Amino acid sequence: MTSLALLSESITSIEAIDTNDQYDQIVALQARCNAEISDIEGDMKEAIDHAHKAHKALTSRRKEATQPFKDLKDKTSRLIGDYLVKKREAERKAQELLQAEAQKQSHELMRKGDHEGAAELVANVEAPKIAPDAKNLRIKTTYRAEVVDAQAIPREWLTPDIARINEAVRKAKGDIVISGIEVITENKAHSAKG
Repeated sequence: MTSLALLSESITSIEAIDTNDQYDQIVALQARCNAEISDIEGDMKEAIDHAHKAHKALTSRRKEATQPFKDLKDKTSRLIGDYLVKKREAERKAQELLQAEAQKQSHELMRKGDHEGAAELVANVEAPKIAPDAKNLRIKTTYRAEVVDAQAIPREWLTPDIARINEAVRKAKGDIVISGIEVITENKAHSAKG
């Protein structure tokens, strides 16, 4: 049986401490857990530190190498998107103008009795293509917000700074009243070493 299994088995039947003997047993178990944790962390610390440093260095180098290209790609995407939107809008407006002109001419032909010619005129209206052929491109319109005046932001859009609130609660040792906040006290025993 593993060390963890033995430790777990020794505490499974205890729900609460009722006697000093149980207390001593639980304190000893906690000390053993701390020792096991310390040993495991100590055994792995150097390898983890080395891997972490290598990871940080590589991700930093990757970001450094790719960021200029990402910035350039972002700018080209915006330029292409703006251009295509502008050209497609011009095509749409040209189509609407041609459609309106065809309707006028169609009414004139109908008054003269040329119903077939009027229908053909309206059916064959197509504005010339202005935008470049961009079959493989889709335009994705995104929206984002930028704070220009923090004081003017409505209250419902503000998010509590829970880290700052927790810091104030800890400094006051729980003896603080903040509207809308419940102070929760937790008591956890731990050895002086960790």
